[in-house]
Amino acid sequence: MRQEQQPRRNETKDMRVHCCLYFIRPTGHTLKPLDIEIMKRLGSRVNLIPVIAKADTMTQKDLHKFKKRINDVVSAQNINCYTFPIESDDEAATKRNVSIMSAMPFAIIGSTDDVATHDGRSVKGRQYSWGVAEVENEDHCDFKKLRQLLVRTHMLDLISSTEEVHYENYRNLQMETRKIGEPKVKTVTNPKWKEEEEALRKRFTEQVRLEENRFRSWEQQ
Repeated sequence: MRQEQQPRRNETKDMRVHCCLYFIRPTGHTLKPLDIEIMKRLGSRVNLIPVIAKADTMTQKDLHKFKKRINDVVSAQNINCYTFPIESDDEAATKRNVSIMSAMPFAIIGSTDDVATHDGRSVKGRQYSWGVAEVENEDHCDFKKLRQLLVRTHMLDLISSTEEVHYENYRNLQMETRKIGEPKVKTVTNPKWKEEEEALRKRFTEQVRLEENRFRSWEQQ
């Protein structure tokens, strides 16, 4: 927004975040209250895409149930996740869009290691006693669908959504609350509210710290 106020706007650089991948721990249960609160706040500011991390730690049956629980919570809590038009003049594009949308939240396996499969192929994946979990195998995870959405089929839609929805909402809010050129006005002026805000911030920070410690302990098991 500051760049819009400059006389030479043709050199403006887009510094906005067009997409936020929110990683969810593969607990198999549902979203935690902290996840819900963070996703609500992010969803109103950026194109939010939920992702299930370490999907190879769950069976396909459990993963399917976990996805359904997450989608149910997202719907019930009115969390604004990124969506895009499904219908297209191209039948193949419509089928592709349906396939991508139905995979949300995307279950991801991450690995930079090259491993050999039982049939002699070299793939990116994780080696287990029972076989290989392949990063780019759509029977194993949704990595290819997520990559397709981000860099092949919907990159321009993510950018335009940021411009036309999220940034426009932010811009309108700023125009209503302050004049161009003036510093951002703090909305909290009541001392009591400031104390409550500070207490909430400390409680939120402590929750995040506990979650991070719990996640590190879980990774080391």
